[in-house]
This record gives sequence, C-alpha cells and structure tokens, in this order.
Amino acid sequence: RKRRYVLFFGGLVRWHGVDGMLEAARSPSWPKDVDLVIAGSIVDESLRERLETPPRNVVWLGGRRQKDLPELIRGAIAALVPISDPEGRSSRGVMPLKMFEALACGTPVIVTELRGQAEFVRATGCGLVVPVADPERLAEAAATLARDQDLASALGQNGARIVLAEHSWEA
Repeated sequence: RKRRYVLFFGGLVRWHGVDGMLEAARSPSWPKDVDLVIAGSIVDESLRERLETPPRNVVWLGGRRQKDLPELIRGAIAALVPISDPEGRSSRGVMPLKMFEALACGTPVIVTELRGQAEFVRATGCGLVVPVADPERLAEAAATLARDQDLASALGQNGARIVLAEHSWEA
C-alpha cells in the first residue's frame, strides 16, 4: 500500500462497530492522508451495500487468510477494535483476540470503552480508548496517531512487549 492506513480486521458484523468506523472515516477529523482499510468477510449481510460502496478513503479488502494478516497489521498506523455494546452483552467485559494479535505485531490499538479491553489498554499504555459508538472520537484518535508517529511507535512497542511477556503462548 502506498497510502498510510488504519486497519480493522475480523468478521464484519454490527457489534464490531463497522457502521461507526465508516462514519468516522467520513468525519472532517479523520486524517486526510490516511485510509481506513477493512479486511474481513461479511457476516452481517445488511452491511454489504455500505462496504461495496464505501467513502473514497475506505478500502475493503474482503476476507484475508490468517497467515497474510501480520504484514497488513504491521503496516498500519493503528488497529481498530471498536466493539459496540448491543443489548449490554459487552458490558461484562471483552478481551478480543484481535487486540492481542495487533499488539503482538507492534501496532497500537484504538479500542472502545468496554471493561477488559479499556482497562488493559490504559494499564499497559498500548493504545487509545474511545467511547462506544462515537465515530467522531474514533476519527480524532486515528488523527492523533497519524500525526504523532513517536506516540504511535511507543504505544506499539509497549503492546508488543506486554504481549510477549504476559500473553504469548509461552507465557
């Protein structure tokens, strides 16, 4: 890829915050020189039209093989984990594997304010936390990491270090 990008990878379902990501990419706060790249297969068919006709700065790659993801993740400014909270199910806490996969690649994460992932990101200094279903704050977080490459690098290094030390298969 020639342009810089923020990445979401995973199954395309509403509770993964797909609508919010697309809205964030339309925001004036979204960095002008950064694409939103989405790598994943459609699970929720109601999202198909929006993904097949996305905003100009959104690239939908379709599904990707697991072995091809690390290179894509390492090239991103940040990985998005904007889980929403349908019917309060996520309020008990979430610790998605995709968050650890991104951190293992040294890529900072942008997560939503849900128990588990938000506390982990704050405690380890490996990314930014935004409110649930707040596309504007998601766009601002992407802009912060796009603008401050030293911050993005430090957050990514913190994430890789903590995953290796405490969340790897060996640990």
